[in-house]
Amino acid sequence: MIPTVSYLRQKFDEFNTLCFGGALKPIPILLTRARTYAAQLTSPRHPRSTVGSLSYGDGCYISYSVLFDRPESEIEDVLIHEMIHYYILANGYRDTSPHGKLFKQLMNHINARFGRHITISIRTVAAENKQDLQVRQHLVCVMTFSGIGCGVAVVARSRIFRLWDKMDCLEGFQSCEWWVTDDPYFNRFPRCLTPKAYKADREEVMRHLQKALRLKRDGRRIFAVPRTEDSDEAQG
Repeated sequence: MIPTVSYLRQKFDEFNTLCFGGALKPIPILLTRARTYAAQLTSPRHPRSTVGSLSYGDGCYISYSVLFDRPESEIEDVLIHEMIHYYILANGYRDTSPHGKLFKQLMNHINARFGRHITISIRTVAAENKQDLQVRQHLVCVMTFSGIGCGVAVVARSRIFRLWDKMDCLEGFQSCEWWVTDDPYFNRFPRCLTPKAYKADREEVMRHLQKALRLKRDGRRIFAVPRTEDSDEAQG
């Protein structure tokens, strides 16, 4: 099943009454085609002067990925998961971590009382990523960071010039290399419009770049370097 916004709003109202006593004010629900999450609550990062309920205008919203078909029960559990985050935030509660003691307490209570199967780690998982095997071109920045190792960004073509010289603003940035590839492995990464990196296993990433071409920049021109030229340059 692929949910619509109207369906998710209906379910939000239903579970708000059932699980949260109607305490949650409506917030926007947006559909995305993200590959790295099933859903997520986005909230403003500005401090609040008083503890109290968030209003519609405070900037919270739920993003729900419709990239993959899911059973209806799982769609509902994913939505309730995000509603728990919203409930904690809207009431000004503090938790030990994003999925800390309070989150787990609320999750376990809802699961036990209403027969749900909400989990801490929502499955976007490899099995789903493997469903997307469409061949399409990717502009890939592979970065090295101090402390965390390898990070990957698949950059939107319209933003490559803007981001080419800005990835070094990321915390811990050490170096990067740019590639163009049509390997479906990179379908799982969302297109980056701002400097960003997703942690990845470098050996795995480089295996999927074996047939890729390295990208170079000459002023306002970005071009792919043939593999033989790339190898000769590395040796020289």
